[in-house]
Amino acid sequence: CRACGPGGLVVALAEMCRASGAGAETQLGFVPVDPYYAYAADDAVLFAESPARFVVEVAPGDAAALAAVLVDAPHACFAVVGGDALRVHPRLPGAADPVLRLPVR
Repeated sequence: CRACGPGGLVVALAEMCRASGAGAETQLGFVPVDPYYAYAADDAVLFAESPARFVVEVAPGDAAALAAVLVDAPHACFAVVGGDALRVHPRLPGAADPVLRLPVR
């Protein structure tokens, strides 16, 4: 679990990837955002310093249990762990190329 405070969501993801030695594939379209913030640019979603947001890594078999605990809180699965890089895909539907690719190793 990592807070999205200093540096925002992308820094939290990068630190988690670096600590684990594994990459991640993320889709910004699945990141929960405030309804008034929904039309912000991808870089705002990536770098907004929101201390009340957290990134939680959970094994696939435990995802349903975590969702049950978070039932009253906005949450979503927006990334999958794996590979050798952090790859961030934009919110634009159908965009194939990541807007960011950071090697982990």
